[in-house]
Amino acid sequence: MINVRKACGPDASQIREIFLACYEADYPFPEFYDLPLLTKLIYSDDTLLLVAEDKASGRLLGTASVILEIGAYSDLIGEFGRLAVRPEARNQGIGKLLMAERLRLVQDRLHVGLIEGRVAHPYTLKIAEAHGFAVVGFSR
Repeated sequence: MINVRKACGPDASQIREIFLACYEADYPFPEFYDLPLLTKLIYSDDTLLLVAEDKASGRLLGTASVILEIGAYSDLIGEFGRLAVRPEARNQGIGKLLMAERLRLVQDRLHVGLIEGRVAHPYTLKIAEAHGFAVVGFSR
């Protein structure tokens, strides 16, 4: 059984492992490789960071976040991003669970949600569209 919950400090090393497994050292946000910075992000009021945990083993299989303050203070805009699922745990609905829980937790807090999905990862777009997000453009 998979449990989606807010990340806590001891999760930092497993979140780092997930990003290394998915992107090696090529992920464009270096804070996901630096344990002190990642721990700070977990406790930040500006970011909601979730994990998907296999309850039987305690192993984290995926993670996702929402940056809650990307516009001006009163804009109520959030960026949904950093969705990563261990390669061996993909195609089990974990990404969908993480997206649904993010939406549930921020529904009363945001007016607009944005996703920056990379075309190299088509499952990001599929999950976003399945949850009501619309494509508005592509950039390189």
